Amino acid sequence: MAHPDYDREIRITRTVHTTPDKIWSCWTTATGMESWWARNFRIEPRVGGAYELYFQTDNPPGTQGGEGNTILALEPETRLSFSWNAPPSQPETRCQHTVVDLRITGLSPVSTEIELLHRGFGIGPAWDETYAYFQRAWTAVMDR
Repeated sequence: MAHPDYDREIRITRTVHTTPDKIWSCWTTATGMESWWARNFRIEPRVGGAYELYFQTDNPPGTQGGEGNTILALEPETRLSFSWNAPPSQPETRCQHTVVDLRITGLSPVSTEIELLHRGFGIGPAWDETYAYFQRAWTAVMDR
């Protein structure tokens, strides 16, 4: 019998008044990333490239945020997939990466849908905490 939490995922969809290329830029370029989310990061827009966002730069390396994450799939202006890890405050789950998949769909010349799917969560109390954390965090990110 399958465990009820085995396939849990976070799925958030937003429609924004902009074009797919601008959404793409926000997630994959320095200018775009700095305009809305992170000031410190390392993004190498190629499969296997780094996708690291540093939120706590005063912390020692390894505890600054989304470190050690890589781009898994890259389809310009359509899809971005990257590995992701739990925040440093959750050491039990931080070492096992999950997967974030973004899908970008132009709906009209001035309207774009962006869907975020986060999956790969484990089972148990520590993973329950990580899942709840990302439900809140991704909602806030996508609302920006």
